[in-house]
Amino acid sequence: FVLPYTAALRGVYLGLRSPPTRRALRNFITTLGFARDPLLLVFGFLSVVAVACSLLLADVVASPEQGTGFDSYLDAWITLFVYLFTADNFTDVVFTAADESQGGHAGYAVFFAFVIIIGMFIFVSLIIAVFQGRYSEAQRRTEFARRRKRRAGLVLAFVL
Repeated sequence: FVLPYTAALRGVYLGLRSPPTRRALRNFITTLGFARDPLLLVFGFLSVVAVACSLLLADVVASPEQGTGFDSYLDAWITLFVYLFTADNFTDVVFTAADESQGGHAGYAVFFAFVIIIGMFIFVSLIIAVFQGRYSEAQRRTEFARRRKRRAGLVLAFVL
């Protein structure tokens, strides 16, 4: 029993046939245009910090697997992205960088505290605020247009 390759896309197709889902997707895409500047700010900050970490911490925080250390720019970028948006690898990054027995320095912990305060608490909150505000505004406009269209249809039905 073998499913065709399109079987995985059937759920997406069925979901996109729903008018509320299409409306939500359209509002989200509209919101992405308005969130361009904060997203560029966050990814620029992330890129600058990734360059600094790959230069300073390449030998200190060794990566046991791909994408978890600071050996290269791409590994540093992925590690910092996870660090900023989820803080899931906090102990792997900060404690290893501050461990002096492995060549680290306590100043790296202060550096990462600065990164987490600026990145997670300011920039990520800014992105969430922009998305929430613009998305609710786009949803309100869409609902207003839908109600206006419905009223116009009711008026036409009673005029005839």
